[in-house]
Amino acid sequence: MNQGSYCRNALPEPSPVEVLVEITIQDISDISAISGTFVIDFWISAIWLDSRLAFDHLDPCRKNLSLDHDMEPRLWSPNVCVVNSKLTKVHDSPKPNILLMIFPNGTVWLNYRVRSEAPCRMDLRTFPLDSIKCTLLLESYSYNSAEVSLRWLEWSPVSTVKNDYNLPDFKMSNMTYDTVTETYTAGLWHRLAVTIEFERLYGFYILQMYLPTYVSVFISWIAFWMDTRALPARITLSVSSLMALTFQFGNIVKSLPKASYVKAIDVWMFSCVGFIFFSLIELAIVAYNDKIADQRIRGAAGRSIAEISLRRTKGSELGAAIDKAASIAFPIAFGVFNMAYWLYYMSLSSRTKLSNSS
Repeated sequence: MNQGSYCRNALPEPSPVEVLVEITIQDISDISAISGTFVIDFWISAIWLDSRLAFDHLDPCRKNLSLDHDMEPRLWSPNVCVVNSKLTKVHDSPKPNILLMIFPNGTVWLNYRVRSEAPCRMDLRTFPLDSIKCTLLLESYSYNSAEVSLRWLEWSPVSTVKNDYNLPDFKMSNMTYDTVTETYTAGLWHRLAVTIEFERLYGFYILQMYLPTYVSVFISWIAFWMDTRALPARITLSVSSLMALTFQFGNIVKSLPKASYVKAIDVWMFSCVGFIFFSLIELAIVAYNDKIADQRIRGAAGRSIAEISLRRTKGSELGAAIDKAASIAFPIAFGVFNMAYWLYYMSLSSRTKLSNSS
């Protein structure tokens, strides 16, 4: 290359310069629900023709030139970047991971290994049965569509080095790419988009959230089989279940971003709280019935022992009847709620995933 005749600020001819882009995903290391971002390591290649760099007339035997990263600033490049990232950097261990290759006809292949933190779009209405979409948007930062025509490579424009990236909470379910044109004040820009869809793995939430809440609700029902006069023990059971449920819900909420809409987990937790609360209401009704029965017995002073015993028996029988009815009604109602909850949110989750993939 003749340094005197080559100008890195001048666009190669013809204009617009066609730049082909290819991405290979190396690793996806983190998806944060709190910040709504994911961290991705990938190789990005930009390929274009710069006839000023052709050397086939000089050495027909040489197939290509592999140059050090120090040469990259001396050549014209389309300056392809991730425009929607919060942070992007080129790996530099032990030195910048930049591959620069020039072919005999002047074709330039520029490859970077980069790490990027980019945004994800989350809809938590079906959480934890939801899926999320994470997107990389690529543009030529310096040149509009009249100067640089940005295109995906025709064969395998977006690929991965492995099928599963072993994320603790997610698995990659789909990957798509697209080309759009964006309008800015300075003109039109070609934009390349890569969208990666992840399904949430809800096994953790089944073990850490759903099963403990089942246990809390079931424990609150034990009071229905206890003596109606064992008021302190019955209150302790129900209140302890309610406190445990509140603690579990607080731990889950801390790991989620704030949302103004109702999530599936909200419906579940508040419904479980409702079942425990109504068990406390049932306890209050039984306790009130016992209180009324005691007042009637005290008001029956001077009456026969048989009559007093009959009143005490009637009061106890009414409380026992209420407990028996509750011991049947509560499990049935909870079972119906479970069927409705899981059928609705599983079908809603399936419809959402189907619409996202279409």
